[in-house]
Amino acid sequence: METLRRRRVVRVLSLPSVSSQPITFDVDGWLDWLRREVQRARESEPELQDYHLHDLHIAFEGTNVKLRMDFRK
Repeated sequence: METLRRRRVVRVLSLPSVSSQPITFDVDGWLDWLRREVQRARESEPELQDYHLHDLHIAFEGTNVKLRMDFRK
């Protein structure tokens, strides 16, 4: 049986180019945000309704933080 995969990338935030302040995340807020992003992905791509969230990748690219969500069926 072949595993079907889909991927969605969203920008989490843009960091200032120079910051002396640490960046902090509230875990409950992060999980709630992630749940909403998965819901948005499924609303914008209805075929994802049959897929489950399989993996998350966080990428720091310059001053941007991006989240890649991998879905599998």
